[in-house]
Amino acid sequence: MLQLVPPPDSGFAAGWKFDLDAPHLARTLAAIWKSYVPLPALDYHFWNTNLIPDPRWQALLSVILLCFGLLLFRRQTLPLFLYGVGTLGILAFTYIKYPGSIRHHGHLYLLLIGGLWLASVFPEEKNRFLSIPSLANFCRAHRNRVVTILLIVHLAAGITAASLDLFYPFSASLDATRFIKQNRLDRLLMVGHTDDAALSLAGCLDCPIYYPASGRMGSFLVFNRERNTELEAGELVARTKELAREQQRDALLLLNRELPPGEFPLILLAQFTHSLVADENFYLYLVSAFGPMARE
Repeated sequence: MLQLVPPPDSGFAAGWKFDLDAPHLARTLAAIWKSYVPLPALDYHFWNTNLIPDPRWQALLSVILLCFGLLLFRRQTLPLFLYGVGTLGILAFTYIKYPGSIRHHGHLYLLLIGGLWLASVFPEEKNRFLSIPSLANFCRAHRNRVVTILLIVHLAAGITAASLDLFYPFSASLDATRFIKQNRLDRLLMVGHTDDAALSLAGCLDCPIYYPASGRMGSFLVFNRERNTELEAGELVARTKELAREQQRDALLLLNRELPPGEFPLILLAQFTHSLVADENFYLYLVSAFGPMARE
């Protein structure tokens, strides 16, 4: 817990949300469905997607699954406490602090598995928690079937993700790095944005690059309050040109989004758009330190 406390100047997930926001609440509840049934959309860019895209339907299905779990453990205090308090605690943190992604939501599914594991060895008690005998008996009667289906779903999701990863690159950073090295572009001043994507190029090239979002050279990110990832394209190009003129050498602008065609006089040297994660695509622009350039 002490290690999780951020430093005073942290700029990552700095705010808190305590007001009632129905769409945000639906997206928070949807985390249960996405963690229990992580079947991705039938799309090349499947990362962090779900077969059911609408958060409202995801939220409704999440409530059904949550009720199923609570009724399943209703007569076993420790599994019920672990599952109920743990799930609600994670959802509360998700709502008020950090929405997260499926890799964070997976802990909700692990709580269900942990509860089932404890329920297999703890005796049942005559308590009054969630006293709905008919529904509870229905859940217990179908427990093995539902759990088996969930396990099969996770197996299918894992096979799908692993199979795509075998044939397609998760990130285009390695191909972009090869192009840079083959064409000896690593001698140029390298400027990367957005920084959380460009840092993979810094790692592959084994050299620091300039991050306009932070105004610094580096190979890793500092998530402080000075970091600004919401830079307009014009400001980004202007900063790169200014830095190139200061250092008296051309710059290689590394972007994971394409600049508006025809709007800036830059040369697009190459683009790599075959990654499974759309944020890991790369566009390489040459920025001259000595005046404007004609676009090819």
